[in-house]
Amino acid sequence: MISLRRQVQRRTLAARGVVYAVILSLVSQPILTSLMTTTVATTVFVPTLTWAQVFEDAATEGQVFGQELITGPATDGTQLFFDGAGGVESININEIFNPGGSEDDVADMTDAFGSDAAADVLSTTIQGRLATEDSAQADAYRTVTESASARSHPDAIDDPAFARSKEILDGVDPIFDTFFTGCDEVTVPGGDTTVHVPEYEYCARVVTPNETCEIQHDYNVGLVQIAGGEGGSISCGPGCIDLFIGRVGDNYWGGSCTIFEQLMLLNVVNPDAIISATLVQAVWDDYMQLLLDGNLIWNGPNDNFPPETFGACELSASWNQTLNVDVTDEFKNNANLEFLIRVSVTGGGEGYGRIRLIYDETMLITQDQYNITPECDALINGINDGACTVDALTCQDGPDHSVECIEMNGVTLCQDDLSPSPLDGYSSLCRRGTIEANCQFFTGELSCYINTDGVEVCPDNTGGNENGCADQESRPECAFVQSECIPEAAGGDGRCYAFEE
Repeated sequence: MISLRRQVQRRTLAARGVVYAVILSLVSQPILTSLMTTTVATTVFVPTLTWAQVFEDAATEGQVFGQELITGPATDGTQLFFDGAGGVESININEIFNPGGSEDDVADMTDAFGSDAAADVLSTTIQGRLATEDSAQADAYRTVTESASARSHPDAIDDPAFARSKEILDGVDPIFDTFFTGCDEVTVPGGDTTVHVPEYEYCARVVTPNETCEIQHDYNVGLVQIAGGEGGSISCGPGCIDLFIGRVGDNYWGGSCTIFEQLMLLNVVNPDAIISATLVQAVWDDYMQLLLDGNLIWNGPNDNFPPETFGACELSASWNQTLNVDVTDEFKNNANLEFLIRVSVTGGGEGYGRIRLIYDETMLITQDQYNITPECDALINGINDGACTVDALTCQDGPDHSVECIEMNGVTLCQDDLSPSPLDGYSSLCRRGTIEANCQFFTGELSCYINTDGVEVCPDNTGGNENGCADQESRPECAFVQSECIPEAAGGDGRCYAFEE
């Protein structure tokens, strides 16, 4: 026991030299016991306090980092700001979104929310931008929209690889009966080996657009629309329309202190574009009142209106008076307005008023969108590429394609005011029209060329055989390998109209 105790003691002293020194001091100098005890305590507890502080600091840093992860970034419209370890860090928005493109779409989409007309205009604008913009976003858009009409689409229903895969997926292959039952080791004796040598065959496939298609153009323009009653409108210059309330003329009524009334119903279709609306003129004989939505807004030549009031019925005068009655609020805040003209006539008389509308021309068009099917888009591209020639352009709803301008809701609307037509010679004023073209470009011979396998190919089509690959597609022993555009068969925008397969 003594030997074991000393052995343990020696190991303890060797491991803790400081403690060994303290024990010797206690033996030789009992007077310093208190001091040595303090030394021992210090030696033991200082490391413990140091490690505790380290863990506490690490926990604090972890808490701060976690809060930074929870706190989202902020933006001033140009930069995204983050709280980084070295202070405020930021990323320019243009490094994330395409400048001048998709980052503007977010705000525009927010503004267009809830408005079908604004959404239609925005979709047309974005579609037009993506069709020509040099950006990754536009490239992706064009890749998707053009893939259906600009690529070859072989029929793989009889392809042996397709058929074999279908057998396996349908569960008719015996592999499903044995696949999970275990594996057996099989020794295959040496000998002759059969090797499959593929035999490649080449054919030509022509992608021909449909030669007839229809274009629809939805557009709307104007400020107001007369929905009923007596009245009319006429342009009074750029940004100006005169509305006539009642029948314009002279002495179309006759009576003796007789009251005549004229009603006009007006729909305000574009209140945001209206800058001002003012009753500027009244023409009558003998007395006249003008009411808007049942409220009297003007009367003349005085407050009398016989026989409903006192006053002479015959004034022996015809009036043409310039006025300045502001009715802007009524036009901007009401979708439907009802005007009523009342005239007291003795002898011959008439009565009508004129309201002048001043508007913002840039806000006049509320809808401007083409609806073009993929088939029609392919035909238009074929015409623009020179692969097809136009036979006829016909407008079923709208003016002839040669008409430059029309009157609509009191506004002069010209072809240049709307989005450009997708095809030269087709009027943007046509709401619905057809295109007829000839796309027999594939008839005849194309120049011979050497394909990627080093084989000379001389495409030829005598007409009526657009798909020269139909025979190979119908043979179950043939499998599709690849497709490439035949030289000289690519259009100006990169579309391909004939493929070697």
